[in-house]
Amino acid sequence: MKAGRTKKIVIAVVIAIVAVAAAFVALIDWKCTVTFRPGITADELREFEARNDVFIHGVETVHTGKEQPEPIIGLVTFRGYEDLQNSIEQVTEGESWGEGVEFQGIDAAYVMGTYMDLRKLKNDEAVYKADIVFDFTFGTNYGAYPLPDRESYDETEDNESDNVFSTEKMEADLTGIYEEIETGKEIPLSCSYSENVKAYIKSKARENSGGQTKTNFAADVRLMDENDGDDYLKQLYAVEVKFTYADGDGNESDFESGYGTEVLVVTDKNDGYKVVDIVESMNGFDDSLRGSGIMPGDLQEMLESDGGSTMPEIK
Repeated sequence: MKAGRTKKIVIAVVIAIVAVAAAFVALIDWKCTVTFRPGITADELREFEARNDVFIHGVETVHTGKEQPEPIIGLVTFRGYEDLQNSIEQVTEGESWGEGVEFQGIDAAYVMGTYMDLRKLKNDEAVYKADIVFDFTFGTNYGAYPLPDRESYDETEDNESDNVFSTEKMEADLTGIYEEIETGKEIPLSCSYSENVKAYIKSKARENSGGQTKTNFAADVRLMDENDGDDYLKQLYAVEVKFTYADGDGNESDFESGYGTEVLVVTDKNDGYKVVDIVESMNGFDDSLRGSGIMPGDLQEMLESDGGSTMPEIK
């Protein structure tokens, strides 16, 4: 009888310990250093706080200046967004760092919350990394937080880097670019683009804006071929576009249309994989820019060449 009773006591103690541990993890506030990608604005930090319901203890802001070779990183104890904005402006307008100081965004935030809430931060779209620790002092000391993980954030080992360029991002961007061209709706893009390419997209959308209203836009984009040279990454994509024309009264009709095309995208590897050229085959607008017809075979020759952008300057 004693052995059975002892076993029950041990089981009860184990269950109690597990329950206390679970409560400890679930209810006690933990500390987390959040490194953002890339540096976000105060308004974006406000949105981050609202959707995650965490307590922000402090933030690190980043400025750069003409007379300051290294980024100016400042720790701001968080006392609300008005105080944060004042702190940002003090550095920008102050004389301590010389002229030309510009705010580059919020690099990191020090937040507190339950372990379960902080774990969810890893999946937030604005977060690059979230390092969680438990501070036995139960204070708000910044020394208990892990340092922001800037070293791995700055690494750009290849063209698949999360914070520079990837084929997946380019495929998504081409979908957005063609939606703007066909419907006039401006879609946020993830990759970096030269000012000339941005002008090309806007000009092409304006050129195409005089037709009927189009709804139910969809696009299928896939990589066909690529040439990864010393200076440029060239990728040839197949793009299939579908949409529905609206009738004369602006109502959706049953008439679905679309087309398929090939698009060459050129990125400059020496400039952070910035997109410096987009060329579409068999398109009147692209043909007029370059003064001659561009066939799929021409795109293949461009792909295999060693040169960079062939797009003339667009004003």
